[in-house]
Amino acid sequence: MKQTFLFSTILYLSTGGDALLSSRSHRQVVTQARTLQSLKEREVSSYSETDAASKGIVSVLTNIFNAQQPIEVESKRQKKLDPPTSSRELLDRIRQDYEINNYLWTGKLDLDCFDENCRFTDPTISFEGTEKFKQNTDNLVPLVTRFVENYQSILLDIEMTDEYVQTRWNMVGELNGLFWKPKIDVIGRTKFWYNPKDFLVYFYDECWEVPAYQALLQIVTPANTFPNSLATDASK
Repeated sequence: MKQTFLFSTILYLSTGGDALLSSRSHRQVVTQARTLQSLKEREVSSYSETDAASKGIVSVLTNIFNAQQPIEVESKRQKKLDPPTSSRELLDRIRQDYEINNYLWTGKLDLDCFDENCRFTDPTISFEGTEKFKQNTDNLVPLVTRFVENYQSILLDIEMTDEYVQTRWNMVGELNGLFWKPKIDVIGRTKFWYNPKDFLVYFYDECWEVPAYQALLQIVTPANTFPNSLATDASK
């Protein structure tokens, strides 16, 4: 769900926010960002650990964006598929969401694998329901096309237990339309907790291997200002 905060921030920049980050003010942001990096290093960023300011920024921007871009849920609904019949099928369909649907950028998640009341959580936002997920993502694809190049959802690893499917991934994209040429490059992990009776995901739990504030600051700093992971095994 990282795309929710990302595209809300891009929307802000595209509608005037970038003027606030020109020349001297932009250099100040970069300096402050590097200072924050030295003060707040963590291995994994989750919703419970994220500071209130980061959560608040994302929540406000997401709500503003949704209010300005009302979606037509029925007209945009993908063809309904049968729910998974086994944990192995669930794993395979989640794999396709990364490798085929590029869902971290497109929002094209196979929601037929999810309970309609599923809880979605990442380090900056938490909400309930597949319809809310669609509302938060369906209007964002045009922003990807306009602002982002070479965007990928790279699946680094996927494994399964009796309770969840866990993925490790790298979300990468270049925002070359902005003069300081930022690059989104974040490694994260997602647990898809599922009900063993019907194999539907009831809890989507996403964390990042960088602090949430640092992921946000990738938007306003040049490419490679921050590493994509602070985890000790990031190179594996």
